Amino acid sequence: MKSFVRITKLFLGVVAALLVVGFTTTSFASSHYKYQVTRNEFDKISVGSNNGNGGTSLKQIEKEFGSPKIKSSHTVDNVRTTMLVWSGVDNDSNAAAIVELVNNKVVYKELTGYQYTRKNVASLNDFNNKLTVNQTTYQEAVKEFGKPDEYSVSTQNGTKIISAVWSSNLKHSLKAKATMTLQFNNDVLVNKSQVSME
Repeated sequence: MKSFVRITKLFLGVVAALLVVGFTTTSFASSHYKYQVTRNEFDKISVGSNNGNGGTSLKQIEKEFGSPKIKSSHTVDNVRTTMLVWSGVDNDSNAAAIVELVNNKVVYKELTGYQYTRKNVASLNDFNNKLTVNQTTYQEAVKEFGKPDEYSVSTQNGTKIISAVWSSNLKHSLKAKATMTLQFNNDVLVNKSQVSME
C-alpha cells in the first residue's frame, strides 16, 4: 500500500504540472461543459476506504460536476485507479479539484491552488498556542483559522488522513510567503509546521 500511495502522489505532481502548462497526453473532455465546480460541493465529497467502500460514486460526482478536464486511468499494485481533474474551482483558474477512484468510488481527494480571502489574520503566536498535537481536532482548527486554502483527504489502513495548508492572511514578513501545514489522523492533529509566520 505504501508504494500505491507513493506512486499516487507522484502522479498527482505530474497532473499539477500539466495543469500549469496546459498540456497532457491523457484524454480531455470539452472545455465548454456547463457545470461549475464549487468549493462547498467539493468539500462534501466522501472519501472511502482503500477499496472505495463509503466513497462518493463516480456517477454522483459527474452528475454534480459534469465531465472533468482530465481523466486518466492507471494500475498500481494490480489496482486499477481513475484520476479526475477539474480546473477553475469557484471560477479561480489557478484552483483545481482532483479525485482518485477505485471501483468507481472516491478513495482520495485534493484541492490545490485555492486561495481564500479572510478577515482574520493568524500569527505565529496563534500557531504556537492554539494548536496542540494529539489534542486539537480538525473541526477546532477550522473554527479557529477558517477552512484551509488547500487540502487532501485519504484513508490508509483504516486511518482517515487530512493534510491541510493555510496560506492566505497569515502574519508574515514581506520577504517571504507564509504557510501553515497541519496533518490530522482521524480528525486529531498529529503534526504541525509553519514557514515564515510572525
